[in-house]
Amino acid sequence: MKKIKIFILVIINFLFLSTSFADQPQGMDPKIQHLEEYIAQNPSDAIAIKDLGNAYLSLGNFDKAIEQYSKAIAINPHPNFYNNRCFAWNNKMELDKALEDCNTALSLDPGHTFAFINRGNAFYLKREYDKAIADYTKSLKVVPAGDKYNPPMSHYNRGLAYLRQYKLGLATADFIKVIEFKFFR
Repeated sequence: MKKIKIFILVIINFLFLSTSFADQPQGMDPKIQHLEEYIAQNPSDAIAIKDLGNAYLSLGNFDKAIEQYSKAIAINPHPNFYNNRCFAWNNKMELDKALEDCNTALSLDPGHTFAFINRGNAFYLKREYDKAIADYTKSLKVVPAGDKYNPPMSHYNRGLAYLRQYKLGLATADFIKVIEFKFFR
């Protein structure tokens, strides 16, 4: 049974970690160029500015992403914009800033699933595993009906936190739930 658990953990990690920002092409992305041109004509379009931040984020340019999310927040303090900036702060390992943004997102929308996940990730990176587990669990309680992405991500992340606490049974149970979602098919 122990070999099966280890095998499951190895497969899950391979599937989740096989794609990274490092695999993304660098340089001027046509989407970025198009968005910058559009924003030059529509400087108060917070959604377009957020989309530009997402484009920079997908290239791993976290500083530019944060800059764009901050501009979007200045126009419209929407919880998604705070959550996106939280994600970028997490990637820069500026975890206190990430927590601040996730807390703001959750104050604006107490049922924001991704904000719970991203705040959980910040706690995980700070090695505050109990807090991370609590947030991943909360994300599972507020997940919108029909959402096929958040539950496996929450179970996977919570499983990793349980692993850090050497709670192999709980970790394995979460990893099995990820497989049951058929997330990778």
